[in-house]
Amino acid sequence: MILTINKKILSTAAIAIATVAGLFYFYFFDPADTKNIYVSCTFKNLTGWDCAGCGGQRAFHELLHFDVLGALRYNALFVILFPYALILVYFTARQFITKKPFPKSFWFSNKMALIFVAVLLVFMIIRNLPVFPFTLLSTTG
Repeated sequence: MILTINKKILSTAAIAIATVAGLFYFYFFDPADTKNIYVSCTFKNLTGWDCAGCGGQRAFHELLHFDVLGALRYNALFVILFPYALILVYFTARQFITKKPFPKSFWFSNKMALIFVAVLLVFMIIRNLPVFPFTLLSTTG
């Protein structure tokens, strides 16, 4: 007898396993250690400037170890937006599993998406300014 597994259950399980594996890797292998395998920033490699996401992997590693100040030193915007990202992940997963739509709210609107992009651009610009206190936002800080 062949068991048929619901595609949604299978894909949800695969996503859960990949998430746990990713969390495990980020927890036990520090991105600041060059011996570990992590993706480097193409923008920084080409320009020498920090993008809005530079330091995010290291910040995430620090957050997993409950070192909020360490995470802020790597990427303050990542730390500030992390709770919002978790909420988005929750509602995306809920929508995928139950087909319930995102709540009708400003926080999940197109306007919020535009604000998010604007904040990313502004953060990227100011973290590359060679003037104190903006140098504190740089990954080379």
